[in-house]
Amino acid sequence: MHTTVFSPNSKKTGICRSLLATLFLTVTLGGLSGCASLPKETVPVAKQGEAPAIIFDIDGTLTTKPISVFTTRDEAVTAVQTFADAGYEIIYLSARHPYFQWLIPGWLEKNGFPEGALHVPQSRAEHNAPARFKASILKQYVENNWTLIAAFGDTTTDFEAYQAAGIPRQRIYALQRYGAQACQSTVKQWNRCLRGWKEQLGSILSDLNADDASLSGGE
Repeated sequence: MHTTVFSPNSKKTGICRSLLATLFLTVTLGGLSGCASLPKETVPVAKQGEAPAIIFDIDGTLTTKPISVFTTRDEAVTAVQTFADAGYEIIYLSARHPYFQWLIPGWLEKNGFPEGALHVPQSRAEHNAPARFKASILKQYVENNWTLIAAFGDTTTDFEAYQAAGIPRQRIYALQRYGAQACQSTVKQWNRCLRGWKEQLGSILSDLNADDASLSGGE
């Protein structure tokens, strides 16, 4: 099964780019919320055991900082592509404010991230409750027969959502924010704290493959 991100070349997204570039300094963003937000992505039903997925938060996890929406962490693209090449479906899960969601598809495409499902809040209420929003999306995947193999994030609300969706702590990985002295939260919520994407990537993939083989009866 293969899902795709919302197309950055769609007519609606092109109109948003033009409006925001031309009117940003002369109108309030409140009037553009319907244009800047992305549509809801449907969670497809998978055949049992045929849709192993890896979840990635975006802001602060794939970008350098939560507010640095145009940046990309070193090796982030390589890391996500490594999991895609290993046969895992990719799920991008962001709680970004609806005003700035329109930037995501083009950013993913420009930087060469692999295709995957993209889920963002559909209201301010969902944006303001990121853990609840993300957990609700991931629970839909579980209900639709997906296997959530592992998840990466940078903030406490990410880890809360992953655990609420049933992802075990040993499959949750924290990215240390640029400039921070440590990862958010504690080892009670995640397995490893990664200072960057290159660090421990090979061993993480090996661990996941070993766990998968064990669950399926392999040696």
